[in-house]
Amino acid sequence: MDKKMADGYREHIRIVVGDVPTLLFTDDSGRHAVVMYNEGGNVQIGFSGTVASKGMTLADGQGFTDNYSKDGWWGVASSGESGTVSGFKVI
Repeated sequence: MDKKMADGYREHIRIVVGDVPTLLFTDDSGRHAVVMYNEGGNVQIGFSGTVASKGMTLADGQGFTDNYSKDGWWGVASSGESGTVSGFKVI
């Protein structure tokens, strides 16, 4: 597994997601890592166009780090629900 240092400038986010896919992080070839944390709610994260159908469940209180891809990340909550995703990208 390719491990990269999380040294660098951090751009933080805190976004409430609903049942419509919401962009969390844009695709960025200059970033080193993305860290996401589910503050609460039933949230799925994934890539554009697939987050609702093939997204990965990010359970309440769970975190996820992507230090490999440079793709954009999206979040979506279950129908009629919402959740909050916080985190940062390292550039």
